Amino acid sequence: TYNEIVTINRNDLTLTGDPGATGATSSDAGPGSSAPVLDGTGLGNTSAIFLGAVSNVTIAGFEIANYANGAPGPGGTGGVGSGIESFDVATNNITIRDNYFHDLGWNGVLVASDNGTLQNDWAVIRNNIAEVLYAGIELTNATNSTVQYNTISARVTNNAGQQTDPGDSGVGIEIATRDQAGIGVTSGNTLVDSNVITGVLFERAGINLLSRAYAGTSNAVLENVTVSNNTVSGSTGRGGIVVVAEERNSATNASFTNLAINSNTLTGNTTGLSIGIL
Repeated sequence: TYNEIVTINRNDLTLTGDPGATGATSSDAGPGSSAPVLDGTGLGNTSAIFLGAVSNVTIAGFEIANYANGAPGPGGTGGVGSGIESFDVATNNITIRDNYFHDLGWNGVLVASDNGTLQNDWAVIRNNIAEVLYAGIELTNATNSTVQYNTISARVTNNAGQQTDPGDSGVGIEIATRDQAGIGVTSGNTLVDSNVITGVLFERAGINLLSRAYAGTSNAVLENVTVSNNTVSGSTGRGGIVVVAEERNSATNASFTNLAINSNTLTGNTTGLSIGIL
């Protein structure tokens, strides 16, 4: 057990614990019984593993738990408390597989940018994710990526009833383009396949496909995303699979191109499939 924070600023690096079974099914998700543990207890408000602008990195076979976000409620601290965080950096060829993420103050895996930076070629495969307060897996402004064979039971509040971002949190898998910098961002070319997502107080969606423009010159396009063979149940928010173009502050340029949603099993959700504009 390692009570510490890890920062990776080196290319061509593999961190391997105990990956356990590595088959092509969600039943193989999670590490083996001898997985090393990263435990954030007592470290304050922080994520576990931070990635810099790196290429060719693999993280496999770990348990990551108890990294905190100390600002629940409206305006909660975005990103803090994630298992793996890659934010506002250009990454390439990153593999996150066979890990167990739980009891986290934000995401299991956070890949995102506010400055328009694109992150390329992420594979998030066979992870088990539970008890996270925003999203199990988030790929925002990421391209050419795969999210496959994960099991996720995220929730919108923790055991103390605290909530990170009311109205926006509670997501199993989020694939998004956000143009917050107003420079125009197009991302996608992503496969979301064969994941099992069980909602516990999901507020937004089991699988959320989001294009969000913020104002002025914002132009957000999410393109070429396939969502297939997933099982989503128990989402009490907007739906099992939600596709939404969201235009804030009078912005008018949030859109989608070439989305394929097929062969999914949606049961016990408030709405099975929702497509719309906010």
